[in-house]
Amino acid sequence: MDNLDSDLLRTFVAVAEAGSVTDGAARIHRSQSATSLQIKRLEAILGRTVFDRHGRGVVLSDVGRTLLPVAKDVAARLDAVRRDISQDAVSGKLRLGIP
Repeated sequence: MDNLDSDLLRTFVAVAEAGSVTDGAARIHRSQSATSLQIKRLEAILGRTVFDRHGRGVVLSDVGRTLLPVAKDVAARLDAVRRDISQDAVSGKLRLGIP
């Protein structure tokens, strides 16, 4: 069984907030095709669709509406713990000599 990873969740959130795969891809600095593949992988793992596709955009399916707040929370928690762990305390004096 495949696990959900943070990249898939972040991609999902970007597309959900943008309302299209193309605009979501731009938000995460990936190509449209790579973003689309990640959404397909997410849907394969879940066994359900997370978006209903229409015209040039997407809207959240029932599963997508359930997943979105969880995905946002997971991404926010991962960002917070990364900041907390990697935070280096800077101390000392900085002196600049400008002619």
